[in-house]
Amino acid sequence: MMPAGGQNLAIPAVHALRLADIAKRWGVSAEQLLSAVGLQPSALADPDAQVTVATFIEVVERTRALTGEPALGIYAGMTMRVSLHGHLGFAAMIAPSLREAIQIATRFAPTRSRAIGLSMREEGPEATIAIDEHADFGPARDVVLLSLIIGIWQIGFALTGDKVWRASADLMLARPAYLDRFPEMTLPLRFNQPVNQLVFDTDLLDLPLQMADASSLRVAYEDCERRLEAMGGPDDILERVRRLVLREEGGCRSVEEIAHAIHVSPRTMKRRLASHALTYSDVLEKQRRERAVLLLRSRTLSLEAIAERLGYSDVANFRRAFRRWTGSSPAAYRRAP
Repeated sequence: MMPAGGQNLAIPAVHALRLADIAKRWGVSAEQLLSAVGLQPSALADPDAQVTVATFIEVVERTRALTGEPALGIYAGMTMRVSLHGHLGFAAMIAPSLREAIQIATRFAPTRSRAIGLSMREEGPEATIAIDEHADFGPARDVVLLSLIIGIWQIGFALTGDKVWRASADLMLARPAYLDRFPEMTLPLRFNQPVNQLVFDTDLLDLPLQMADASSLRVAYEDCERRLEAMGGPDDILERVRRLVLREEGGCRSVEEIAHAIHVSPRTMKRRLASHALTYSDVLEKQRRERAVLLLRSRTLSLEAIAERLGYSDVANFRRAFRRWTGSSPAAYRRAP
């Protein structure tokens, strides 16, 4: 669900500037691309500059029209560097491990943009970085999602120096025809999925980062905290509800149980969720959907066991919910390549 006001959200201007850099391969200058939508390349270079989602969509459409290249997300993802993400990228780059780098990225992602949310989940041998769309990217959606998924994967290589960083990705997109032109890309992509996420081995979270620097990290982390607070601070209650709504041992917690655990009244919790245009049921369904996709990857768990872990009273209710999310049954989803 897109929060109210999602169309008015903005993203870092550097993403528009990167499209201008890509367009140069086709002989299109930055001025030619950007001036028609009222942007100046020099202004976009400011690490704190932003453009609205609507303007970014215009840039994507204009880049496609001038270059004749539809696969902009592939090019943008393959050339993504952690340095493009300013203060947040620097803090993640000098963290001691991949786990802590991802935790920094997910916590402070709002300091870069509220149009996209990131969250991490660990489920047995697999971990995920999920991408939440808080804005409608329209015809630019494939560019946004592919560049993020592939870009995060590329950044993982750069941060760890690990040449066998095993990962795959799920995308809530139909498979674009242009993907056939990139057989050399080694990140397996699955389309028409119920979530957007990068999936990788949990063991990789403990990989040390090549540029870890504890003293610099303290300063960078404090800077991220100040930026987040200047924006009005994080609404940690949403993240805490997300973490608590499903029990690790199986089942789900009630509104009252979660409110008690985070030291607010049920009414306050509901009001704070409503400020994100969300309800308890919305959060529960999303967490069930993400966890179901991971659990179904395990061939050792029965559908009954998965239904129980997700807090469904029986497997029939789980099947109905999964069909609503994906259009297929859990068994068919598990059999799919």
